[in-house]
Amino acid sequence: MRLVYLWIERYGCFNGQGFRFSSKYHVDFNKKDNTIVIQKNEDDIGDLLFGGNIDFTAIVGNNGAGKSTLLDFIRKFLFQSSEFNKENLGFLIFENNKDSGRFTIYDYTQNSLNAGENSLSFEVRKGAPFEQYIDPFPDLLYYSEILEYKYYDNDFDDGNDQITSGDPLFYPDREWSQYNISSSYLIKNNGFAGNSVRAYFHADIKRQIVFFEKLKNRRGFKKYIPFSIPKGLGISIDILDTDIFRDVLDDSLESYEYQGQGHHGENNTDSFTIGLLKRMKDLHRKLFHQINSGTLYIDELLCWNIFMVFLYNLLYDRKSYGDSEKDDYEEADDLLGKLLNSEFPDINNVFETIRSMLDRSEEEIEIYSFFYSLIKDLRDSNGNDIQIDIKCPENISSLNRPGIMKYFNPNDITKDFFSENGGNYVDELNKKLGWSGLKDKDIFSRFFDSYAKISSNIDFLKFEWGLSSGEYNMFNLYGRLSEKMDIISSRRRKDMIAVFDELDSTYHPEWQQRIVSALQSFFADLYPHINIHIILTTHSPVLLSDVPQDNVIFIRERQARENQDEENQAEENHRQTFAANIATLYYDSFFMKKGSIGELAKDQINALYSALCKTENIASNGAEKEKFLVTEYFSGLHREVRLNENDNAHAIVNQLYGLIRSVGEDIWRYKLEAKMNRCFDENEEARHNQELSAYIRRLRDRQGEIAVQKLIEEIKGKI
Repeated sequence: MRLVYLWIERYGCFNGQGFRFSSKYHVDFNKKDNTIVIQKNEDDIGDLLFGGNIDFTAIVGNNGAGKSTLLDFIRKFLFQSSEFNKENLGFLIFENNKDSGRFTIYDYTQNSLNAGENSLSFEVRKGAPFEQYIDPFPDLLYYSEILEYKYYDNDFDDGNDQITSGDPLFYPDREWSQYNISSSYLIKNNGFAGNSVRAYFHADIKRQIVFFEKLKNRRGFKKYIPFSIPKGLGISIDILDTDIFRDVLDDSLESYEYQGQGHHGENNTDSFTIGLLKRMKDLHRKLFHQINSGTLYIDELLCWNIFMVFLYNLLYDRKSYGDSEKDDYEEADDLLGKLLNSEFPDINNVFETIRSMLDRSEEEIEIYSFFYSLIKDLRDSNGNDIQIDIKCPENISSLNRPGIMKYFNPNDITKDFFSENGGNYVDELNKKLGWSGLKDKDIFSRFFDSYAKISSNIDFLKFEWGLSSGEYNMFNLYGRLSEKMDIISSRRRKDMIAVFDELDSTYHPEWQQRIVSALQSFFADLYPHINIHIILTTHSPVLLSDVPQDNVIFIRERQARENQDEENQAEENHRQTFAANIATLYYDSFFMKKGSIGELAKDQINALYSALCKTENIASNGAEKEKFLVTEYFSGLHREVRLNENDNAHAIVNQLYGLIRSVGEDIWRYKLEAKMNRCFDENEEARHNQELSAYIRRLRDRQGEIAVQKLIEEIKGKI
């Protein structure tokens, strides 16, 4: 089904307004006699630009004009239609099948709609609930980077018929579903347990891994990725210490003494857990000696971190449940005593003890043992395709010792990756790759899923693609899109609406130039079997220059209009947007008042020019004239200025000369310079000299010293 048109009778900030969503048809609604005329648009070029399976609609308008409200109206119709029956909201026109020329109007008004003269035929369904719909509606996919609580707290849920397992927004009594891939929503609904923000990032990385593998096996991806895809996923290791336990112990570790071995006045305890943590604190100090001597294996470092995470989660669960009395660690003591045979590890056997515990795969530590086994599987299967960096404190001075990286081929570990300066951790380490997408994706995926489970409360691995913030944002968007589109494709869905709310807001204008083309290529190349209607709100004239006027909805500032003919005229009365001049789009399509500079610059120039015009007519000269100019200038800016006895007016006038020289527009700068010269030059000759000097400065700035010398020679030749 194709969304063609919607009429809003009264909803949010809209009152009696119509919006055309398909460039393939003209729709005219006469509110006076409730007649609708649908006619084919013979001039439509949508298929030529976007391809046969892509419809495109851009929505532009002032902030607060109602762009997001319009999107919400569509979502509410698709997933909360029962509420429509109770209100006089409007109607929507859908083409039953793509390019079929047959239409259904879903009417939620109090009127009786009829076909006007020469209209294509349509059927009117009056307030039908979704259970009675003949054709399944399009799936809805929504994306926004706006972080706002109302989006975080709104699951787009329409009642008890929602299934919350699996896809978060799948409804069993209809074929169409909605997929929210906005950050606000995903922070709350990320598919992983534990800390929601940490799980949100883990879930994003998982999607990126899947999309990365898809890109690695596909040609032509540069049509929608305007940068080089990463070579692989980098993994860095943090060395966890006992400071992490401050949030999960009933008191600080330093405040406890174990079996009278602390300082006087501390909290004495026989807890095996506290004794173990104090031993781990001592071992952590000695751990750096092994790093410094180049005798620590990455396998040992990972064993250490896994054990520290296990201890943290054990104490985190104890504190979360809140069943134990203060300083009572009896349950943790029993479990740790069982796993470690009631013996503390020491520096000589700490890794052997932890490794032995993980290899036993006791039920209580099953997920940690499984993760450890996957590390070995990943190492054995990938060989040098899995490479891990160590992030160490700055005082570790021997990072260039190859023994640190004993997992890997020593020939691959050269000091080019390490600092020659001694004690600094350097970015060169992050150039080493964690996974290049070439082998064993399934093993790596299991490794990542397992890590996400054990690290739901605390991280010790950092995953990075080596991308800039803008590159990562776009890469992440495609990861989210790809995941949901694969679900839609697997369900054999034919139609969907993809909504992007201000997608361009985080991108440089050069990338804004590619957004329309990139989205079109992404959907057309990877999902040609799905009819996709892209609806995009934007404030970017660069983006809008890729969209024909017939594919643009223009929304003015929020205001009630009673004359419908006038409203239709206002929406249609715009210049062509496709391949249009950017300045023209600013003024016409984005309803900007005339003026191509910022508000601050405009206010400064207007205030200075007005002050100069008044100062020019003052008979006095020197200090009094300067004070008058400064006072008038600040008055024009609605700011107060206090001129002291030391005559700081002269210093401010010098700053105003600097302000004039800073103006980039030649005509404005020349006029201001001329005004300033007339105010403060004593005679005509001095004014001419000032103007000539200003011209020479501009010539030097534009064309260089050679052009100035050439001008001087020409003047000498005419004297």
